[in-house]
Amino acid sequence: MREWIKNLVDILEEEIGILEGMLALLERERKAIIEGNISELVTITKEKETLSIREKLLEEARISCLEKANRKGVTLSRLIEEAQEDEKPVLENVQKRLKQVVDRLLWENKRNSFLITKAIELNQDLIRLFSPIYSLSYRPNGNLDRAGLKGSFQARG
Repeated sequence: MREWIKNLVDILEEEIGILEGMLALLERERKAIIEGNISELVTITKEKETLSIREKLLEEARISCLEKANRKGVTLSRLIEEAQEDEKPVLENVQKRLKQVVDRLLWENKRNSFLITKAIELNQDLIRLFSPIYSLSYRPNGNLDRAGLKGSFQARG
């Protein structure tokens, strides 16, 4: 196997590991969303940011590896087509695993987005339910402005 292919495979394997770590974080995130655990969500967000930085560094390493081999901008599918016979199975395996983990990431991310949207809608409904039908306003002198109010409002103390 050519050295640059071996280096590329190593980089892609590390990327798969990071994506699998991101998947585990998305699963923890789903649980935290369901439980309403804000502190856990903050922790997970920080961990996701760290993984994103590591992924960005690996992406740069992958691009550099491809540039050194004069393959800048070439897709993994194209590399498989052009690969030597001993390289094809390794690259195909990496491509398959990469696709699987990315598909799972997309699914988990969509599910979490849906849960967050529903949680926001529920909170908005609760706010509307417990908010007064009208809003009270006061005059500059501190007295209640009764313009536009129907009925009466009595405070008992």
